[in-house]
Amino acid sequence: MLRPLRSVTSIKGLQILVLSVLTSLPRLKTTTIVLFSFFLVFAIAQTQLLTGLLKRRCVRIEDGTRSDMEGGEYFCGGSNTCPEGYFCGKQNENPAFGVTNCDNIFYALLIVFQCVTLEGWSDIMIMYQQSFSPIAIILFLPIVFIGAFFLINLLLAVINSSFSETHSEQ
Repeated sequence: MLRPLRSVTSIKGLQILVLSVLTSLPRLKTTTIVLFSFFLVFAIAQTQLLTGLLKRRCVRIEDGTRSDMEGGEYFCGGSNTCPEGYFCGKQNENPAFGVTNCDNIFYALLIVFQCVTLEGWSDIMIMYQQSFSPIAIILFLPIVFIGAFFLINLLLAVINSSFSETHSEQ
C-alpha cells in the first residue's frame, strides 16, 4: 500500500505538489471553516423552508397510484397544481431513492455540497420550484454563485499560493 509514496520521493514534480499541499494545510484551516459555515447556514435554511416538500406528488383519485407524467415525476404544491383526475398527496419516498431531500440537516448538507460542485443542482432546483414556488431560485442561486464560484476558488487560491511559494523555494 505504501509503494505509491515511494514514487513521491523519486519524482521531483510530484514531490513539489505533495509538499505544497501539506504546507497549505494550516492556511486551509480558516478557509475550510468559512466554507463549512456557508454550507451549514444554507443547509439550515433549506431544512427550515423545504422539509417534506419533495414527497408531494400527484395521485390518481380512483386507485391512489402515483402519476409519472411527461416522462418523469410530477411534483405538486405551491404554484404547481395537479391535472384533472389527480390530487396532491404526500408520499413516503423522496426522489433519487430517498437521497434528494431537505428533511434533515445531513441531507440538506448533501444538497448544498451537490449545488456547490455544480453537479445536478438545476434538477434539484426545478423539483423545489414545482413543489414549493418559483421563488426557490432565490435560495439556490446564492449557493451556486457564492459557493461554487467564490469559496471554492478561494480554497484553490490558498493551495496555489502555497504551491507558488514551495515552487520558488525549490
